[in-house]
Amino acid sequence: MQLANTQLRGNYLFAGTAVDQPPFVATRDAKRQHHVGQICGQQHPGRVQISSTASIAPGSSGAANQGLADFLNHLVQLRDALNTGVSTNVSAVQPALVNDENNLVSGLSEYGAVQLRIEISQSQQTDRLDDIDKLVSTETDVDLPTTITKLNQAFRRLSGRVAVDHQDHGHVAARLPAELVIVAGGIPFC
Repeated sequence: MQLANTQLRGNYLFAGTAVDQPPFVATRDAKRQHHVGQICGQQHPGRVQISSTASIAPGSSGAANQGLADFLNHLVQLRDALNTGVSTNVSAVQPALVNDENNLVSGLSEYGAVQLRIEISQSQQTDRLDDIDKLVSTETDVDLPTTITKLNQAFRRLSGRVAVDHQDHGHVAARLPAELVIVAGGIPFC
């Protein structure tokens, strides 16, 4: 019973969305023997958004909770059968326990699949963030030596044309395209 009412960070694992209430409550029969008499809490798990397009239900379903309660009751039946000392009583409980085993394995595989989806989504989000970081980095990085070389080459070509086209060798910056003067901080390269 304690295992079925396991908590993680103060929340009951098998309680659906009612994580503040224990999902399984033990009752006692006339012989003061424990039985699982009640399943509390909501029987459907809440959904959690794990990406912009995907959500999961990480909690246990009502069917899984009922299967766990059945397993606990079948363990109680096994205890009672063992106390009688009659082998046919023990054999009578065996098929139910085999079915419970299958249900537990199925439930564990569902929880494993949910965990796998979370890990895959986390990996994809990390990869996307890394790709975005690389794209932003390449868009904002400037190769300063190449930029200065290209700017100087453009300036020389244009200043040579200005000198050839105009016999008046006044202030060269007055005849340069505005883009070059602005890039150069308003000071022409000479």
